[in-house]
Amino acid sequence: MKYKINLIMMMLLSLLLIGGCGKQEITDYNNNTMTIGKDDTIRDVSIEDFANGDYNMQDLEQFVNNEIGKYNSDAGSERITLADFNTDNKVARLQLVYASIEDYNSFNHTEYSLKSWSDSVLTGSLTSVADQQEVPVSEIEDNEYKVLSIDDAMDLVFEGKALYYNSNITARDGVYTANGDGTAVVVFK
Repeated sequence: MKYKINLIMMMLLSLLLIGGCGKQEITDYNNNTMTIGKDDTIRDVSIEDFANGDYNMQDLEQFVNNEIGKYNSDAGSERITLADFNTDNKVARLQLVYASIEDYNSFNHTEYSLKSWSDSVLTGSLTSVADQQEVPVSEIEDNEYKVLSIDDAMDLVFEGKALYYNSNITARDGVYTANGDGTAVVVFK
């Protein structure tokens, strides 16, 4: 049973992708969503359907709390918090808040990147959010922009303003959906 819970939790945690948090209730989310805060914190909502299994959701929540506790203890401070955990009809919704992208990567075994524009190494062109036109990267002026790069399918929301995105992103109503077919890039401020 512990193996099943660990396996399920790893699947759930690997899908962590947070969304337009803040005012939205966790039950409003239908997709894994990651929200990047103005202070570079990561708010992540992961959704997993457990309808085809016999899982104890209380055990799952306890497992999540234990893993967060271990991580924070090893880090020497509270770097990850459980903001919400909801189960309804065997669908688990988990919302975690990470102090940084490094904490997110370490906890979830990912290699996402959140860099300043000047530290990023982008080539080619990006689509402008303002007019949906392609803009060569060499023509984009650095105004203290940030660059998020991810390799998995998820929704992305920015507390700041998204400015440009690449061809692995679709944009709709302030939500930027990474298709998971390569590295998705969003430039924001």
